Amino acid sequence: MLLAGAIALRGQIAPGWAETDGARLASCGHGRPPRPPDERVDGVLTPALCDLQVNGAGGHEVAGGSSALDAIDALQLAHGVTSYLPTLISPDDETAERVLAEVAERMADPDSPVAGAHLEGPFISADHRGVHPFERLRTPEGGVPTWVEHPAVRIVTLAPELPGALALISRLHARGSPWRSGIPAPMPTPRAPASTREPAS
Repeated sequence: MLLAGAIALRGQIAPGWAETDGARLASCGHGRPPRPPDERVDGVLTPALCDLQVNGAGGHEVAGGSSALDAIDALQLAHGVTSYLPTLISPDDETAERVLAEVAERMADPDSPVAGAHLEGPFISADHRGVHPFERLRTPEGGVPTWVEHPAVRIVTLAPELPGALALISRLHARGSPWRSGIPAPMPTPRAPASTREPAS
C-alpha cells in the first residue's frame, strides 16, 4: 500500500510518501509519490518505535506465558511500538529457558513485534541490585548459564567490574550480542597524586 502525506524523515517534516509490504515498511521518501497513492493520510507519518526494555505491560509480565506476551504485543503495537525486547530480571533457569523459547518462536513470526530478548542480570552488583533477587545473582567467573548465550538474546545488561565480566563481554561481542553496563558498583572518586594536592592549612 502506498500512503501519501506529511512524513517525518531525516529530521524534517515535509510532504512525502511511505510504501508498505504487508506489515513492513518497504520504502519511503519526501516529495512526490512514485505513483498515485492508495490513501492520503491526515497528520504526520512517523517512524515506529523500538523499546529495548519491556519487563511487562498492562498488568502482564513477560514471564507470564503466551497469553501475557499476546497482551503485551497488542499493547505495544497500539502505542506505536513495532519492535521490542521482552526483558527478564535475573531469572531462574527454568523461567529463562521457557521465556527464551517463546521469544524465539515470536521472532520467527513476521507479524510479531518481538525482536529478541534482553537479559538484565544475573550478573549485577549485589550491593546495587534493586529488585533483582539476591539469591539469583552470579558472577561470570562463577559460571555462565547456557541460556545467556541463547540465539534469541539481543542485549545483556551486566556489571562490568564483576570477576569474569570482561571475558563474557568479549564472548557476547563475538557472537553479535550487545551488552550494556548496568547497575555496577560505584567507582571510588580518584584522589589527586600527593604532588598535586593542595597543602594542608
